[in-house]
Amino acid sequence: MSVGLRDQLIRIYAYTDVGVDGLMASAYEYVETQWGRIEPPSAREETHGEKAGFKVEGVVTLGWEAAVEEKSIIAVENQYWHVHAVLPRRGVYEKQLYVSRVLDDVVVVTS
Repeated sequence: MSVGLRDQLIRIYAYTDVGVDGLMASAYEYVETQWGRIEPPSAREETHGEKAGFKVEGVVTLGWEAAVEEKSIIAVENQYWHVHAVLPRRGVYEKQLYVSRVLDDVVVVTS
């Protein structure tokens, strides 16, 4: 992964639980948009995900200041991705995210 190569707009949505009549539905609230980059995972990154119990389908690099955490989702163009891990890269002031594609419906709260 190249340090500083951020040429895609990444929309970040924070995980929230909204319930109706005792039923909990997952929803995501828009937080911010950051410049970043999504790339295919390396074999090492796929192995880390497997050991932690999830499949890594992409690796995203964002700036250090990005307000993203585990359980969030991100959107790159029209594709949504679950954030499974947020790894700080302090030496280069970046955050690296391990993500997998969202295959089900997503409820996004924009206000």
